[in-house]
Amino acid sequence: MPMDAPRLWVRCGVAGVAAVVCYIVAITVPWPETQLGSTTALLLASAWPTLSIVYVFGLYHFIAAERDSASNRLAFVFAVAAFAMLLAMIVVQLAVGASIGEITAGLGQPAAGALRRGLRMIDMGLDGAVGGAGCRADRTERVDLPLATG
Repeated sequence: MPMDAPRLWVRCGVAGVAAVVCYIVAITVPWPETQLGSTTALLLASAWPTLSIVYVFGLYHFIAAERDSASNRLAFVFAVAAFAMLLAMIVVQLAVGASIGEITAGLGQPAAGALRRGLRMIDMGLDGAVGGAGCRADRTERVDLPLATG
């Protein structure tokens, strides 16, 4: 075991705790709908999976110090892949959410509602692709469009 391994484990453990703190702050603090608020929310939400990858790296080395195995390496690869997909999903969802107001600014109520629903379908598609059963219908608002006659 290298001499700096305990230091690595502690630093990666701190990264894991910081990841949990970033997650809790990102979901509990109501961020203002300004550029600063959106940027801060994106940074905190992005820090969660990024710091989690650092934590998993330390956990991988901690387990490998006792017994290195293919299952440990495979678990590390899958954890990194999962957190990378989570990061991509968060960035897309925050980008869609931040731009909805600007995109629908000049539209009438029915058209703006339909466009909002369409853009939120991106979120639902990502949730379904990444989380499987993560799709929730309550994340979109219902919009009834008048039927065109004539």
